[in-house]
Amino acid sequence: MKKALFAAAFLTLAACAQGHKVPADYVALPEGVSVETYTYAVKGSDTLQLDFYRNAALDGPQPTFIYVHGGSWADGTRKDAKWIGRVAKHGLNAVSISYRLANKGKEIGDSTVFGAQFSHAITVAVEDLYDATRYLLDNGEKLGVDPAKVIISGGSAGATNCVMAEYWRCNGEEIATSRLPEGFRYAGVIPWAGGVWKIGMERPEWKEQPAPHMFCHGTKDWIVPFWDQMIPASNFGAYGPQTLSSIFRENGWPYETLFVEEADHYMALGPSYMESTPTEKVDYTGQMLDFIDRFILDGQKIQIDYTEKDLDGVRDLKKIFGKNLKLMAAGKVNTGALPQYSTGAEATVETFTYAIKGADTLRMDVYRDPSFTGKRPVLIYAFPGGWEGGTRKDMGSALFPLYQSMSAKGYVVVGIDYRLGYRMARNSGRVEDTSLTTIIETGRLDEGEFAATTMDAIEMAVEDLYDATSFVVKHAKQWNIDPEQVIAMGGSAGAGNVLTAEYWRANGMPLAKEHLPKGFSYAAVIPCAGAIWHKSSDPVVWKSKPCPIVFFHGTEDQLIPYSETLCPNAGITVTGPDKLAEGLEAVGASYVIYAVEGADHQMAALPCGYLNSLLNGLIDRVAINGEQIQARFTERSLEEPHTADWFIHHHLGLTDEMLQQIIQQKENEKNQ
Repeated sequence: MKKALFAAAFLTLAACAQGHKVPADYVALPEGVSVETYTYAVKGSDTLQLDFYRNAALDGPQPTFIYVHGGSWADGTRKDAKWIGRVAKHGLNAVSISYRLANKGKEIGDSTVFGAQFSHAITVAVEDLYDATRYLLDNGEKLGVDPAKVIISGGSAGATNCVMAEYWRCNGEEIATSRLPEGFRYAGVIPWAGGVWKIGMERPEWKEQPAPHMFCHGTKDWIVPFWDQMIPASNFGAYGPQTLSSIFRENGWPYETLFVEEADHYMALGPSYMESTPTEKVDYTGQMLDFIDRFILDGQKIQIDYTEKDLDGVRDLKKIFGKNLKLMAAGKVNTGALPQYSTGAEATVETFTYAIKGADTLRMDVYRDPSFTGKRPVLIYAFPGGWEGGTRKDMGSALFPLYQSMSAKGYVVVGIDYRLGYRMARNSGRVEDTSLTTIIETGRLDEGEFAATTMDAIEMAVEDLYDATSFVVKHAKQWNIDPEQVIAMGGSAGAGNVLTAEYWRANGMPLAKEHLPKGFSYAAVIPCAGAIWHKSSDPVVWKSKPCPIVFFHGTEDQLIPYSETLCPNAGITVTGPDKLAEGLEAVGASYVIYAVEGADHQMAALPCGYLNSLLNGLIDRVAINGEQIQARFTERSLEEPHTADWFIHHHLGLTDEMLQQIIQQKENEKNQ
């Protein structure tokens, strides 16, 4: 307990220094976002205010995100959330509030009064959070607040305020019922290093189902415990997210975890641009926005367990404070490379021929937003289709609008053709005129020429991907491209192409040496329902460390295995992400696996807008910021499995009739 008290005292001192050194322009505002300040209450000598960040593009009632700063209930200010303008840019009202600091000027007490002291501080702060919420609701028409979609979030002390505010609301405590409108419910709670702190050491219980929570915490937090911490002398219990998330899991309530192994109270700094090394800026904003989009705005009833291992070293809050306090003392704040935002100009598209191979003229569509300047990252996308169907134009259809969100973010997005080797084999009579999908589904991949034909098709497609990459790199100066930030992404067959391309590049295969620029490396590859097809029953072995790989896969994918499929008669193995992780860990490679329990091959259609905020955030972290992590998401649906049918109807809004029209269109394209 002495260690915990010392740590809390340290945080108070650090927060105090931070609060006194924040310059007036500490919050960086993206284009189109403005801030207004309102007084929501006056209590004694405290004038309590909130900063309301408004997106000029929004009109009418909007979801509203309330942030509560940390500081051990002794210091900190509402200006501490320097990233909050990005939330408003995403399409929400964003609000940062002041509250009374009941511990200000007080020393942390001994263990016999610890619980009472902090219970009082929390009670005061939560009362103010309720009053700020009520102010926003009472002025909702003027401010444009949707009362059904109010989200609360905070860091450290502020995180605990938010958890306790929803805990007391669910349990009908008088502090909640006397201040919140009857029937009001928070839509979501996002605590960054917070927990349930309460008098009495019995396990927390909620009398009604709480709002979805996203628990963000370091597993070695030395201030707010990751597990639980009891103080019998004070009859006080602090319950951490490990216990709280397990309660949610047991009760079937929606939640998400963001647990970073070995990290300490670092997570209290919030989602965006936390600096853990001189070159590494960690940005969890995309993951938080994905939680808001899916759990709250879309109302998906799911549970997500996410754990992350930092390969760059333990994330240490004290080191961060040491550097940042010096910057603040000098009147400077290192906010990291805040992303550029589009002026709203439409992305232009140009078509180029990058290769002619036999009867195939291979083209690429290049999407660029002209409002961006400077060197830009590139996303090359390889379409799905079983090496026998699909076109690069899928990028522009209702099924694959990925280029829109990525070009608006400043990327040059490239949709490429590649040769369809399996279709060639069917047309030539090398294999029977049956789709590869049917062959796999009926368990016939190990028969005849099917596997060998697929391997040849992959080699052909990978060669084309390499040539397309070389074409892009050659035009780097003309297109303002950063050749060190080229990302390859694909779905299904396209996912197999990009994953195999990186495997062969890392292993120095002749095809890679012959077709890629000398010394070239992808910044990341993103296979959506992809695997490595290799001519052996031996495991995949990486001869050198590959670039970061971000996998998206369903655990019940019947076409491309989540783990591994052996074809001994054909002498090949198809290895998916769960099995590939073993080899990646052996060479210390960076990877993320997003696995959806019970989902089938629907993850091949990821670019359809599903998980876009999360995808953007992961690309920023591993490809642009260069983070080295090993991490896993495990998603469970609390309703029906997220299969292809669910995805098509729920997320794309396609009726059976519309789907049939798309299938017919694809069939017509294939026959032309």
